[in-house]
Amino acid sequence: MGILALEDIQPGMILASDLRTSQGRLLLPRQAAIEAKHLRMARIWGISEADIEGVIDQPDKNVLDSADPALRDLFQEILAWRFANHDGKVQPMRRLMDLFVHRLNALAAAGMEQDLLRERFIGPFLSISLEQETSAPLSGRVLSCEEMLLREPSLACHPDIFHEIVEASGNPKISAAHLAEIIGKDPSLASRLLRLVNSAFYSFENKVDTLARAAAIVGTVQIANLAVGVSVISHFKGIPSGLVDMRAFWEHSIAVGVISRLLGVHRRIPIRERLFIAGLLHDLGRLVIYKNHLQQARALMTLALSSSEPMHELERASWGFTHAELGSLLLRKWRIPQVIQNSVACHHASFRSEATDEAKLVHLADVIAHALGFGHSGLRRVPPLCLKTWDHIGLPVSVLSTVAAQTDNQLRDLMRVFAVS
Repeated sequence: MGILALEDIQPGMILASDLRTSQGRLLLPRQAAIEAKHLRMARIWGISEADIEGVIDQPDKNVLDSADPALRDLFQEILAWRFANHDGKVQPMRRLMDLFVHRLNALAAAGMEQDLLRERFIGPFLSISLEQETSAPLSGRVLSCEEMLLREPSLACHPDIFHEIVEASGNPKISAAHLAEIIGKDPSLASRLLRLVNSAFYSFENKVDTLARAAAIVGTVQIANLAVGVSVISHFKGIPSGLVDMRAFWEHSIAVGVISRLLGVHRRIPIRERLFIAGLLHDLGRLVIYKNHLQQARALMTLALSSSEPMHELERASWGFTHAELGSLLLRKWRIPQVIQNSVACHHASFRSEATDEAKLVHLADVIAHALGFGHSGLRRVPPLCLKTWDHIGLPVSVLSTVAAQTDNQLRDLMRVFAVS
């Protein structure tokens, strides 16, 4: 018996172990003969490999060896740039690097040219001129987290409906009808939530056509949490496109949310929508800086280009705090649940004693999303993986293939739901 990638499995092969979804649902029992319809079903459920009779596990091989020889140098260049902070011999990172090379291969096979591959996963950077900055540059001492938020009064403000939804997210006794009434005051928000519930994010067999029904099926607290996250996204407009590709930013943020939730399924975390929102908002602090402190953001990103140091460490050295702490402080001002604040604050510091398991999952999701090339939040390097966190969570390396496939499947839908163009 041995593990085969789904694309290498042929009809007629025999399962050596049960084929199950990440939620534990049995799709096909061991000793069953695999048919084409089973492979289609496995792809829908995000399964990327299976244990097959008669297959002998081979020693680890370099996935680059199977790449087109004309592309190997380019792939190696991209890998060296993105994974500069990682030891490729560490098992989870080795698997993530292999999955990333598979993605590069797929994009190249689909016709993406080498220059576009390099541009997508390494650069270009910072085409914006400082003369385009609308706010006055900071001078003298560096502002604190509090001062950065105070400098932009609109960050403290939200419509009354937002605060009603935040309050609802902390009330497990709120009725589905009452929650639907609150959210229904914002037709755009209500429409997005219904599209989200009817997307691949849930994959319900029947269409859910009302918010009350959605809240009854998914849960009132869960829907309220999703509403909070969708509302926050709409708060950030007008960020200079030359500084950061906002489509790539939201692709990364949504991917971290999806992966956090998928890891929560494997970890059996109860309120997984809260994990999705924590992942979605993990880089909120960077948006504050991009929107209101362009000169500081550009200077830091320029510095990061000539350094292999992680950006959050450069932030601390330059400003005395990180985007994670800034984002967490803003969420506290908005009275977002403490567990989400903690996940945002600790997503680069999951080793801290105060970091919850949810924060640890968001940390892993952030690294995984960067490693697989799902968007970026400013720089394309993969942030360091805390191995203590990986060991603490206790996930098998094999889960990474499944998570990659499921994220790819859900992300396309969710980018449309969130109207990210």
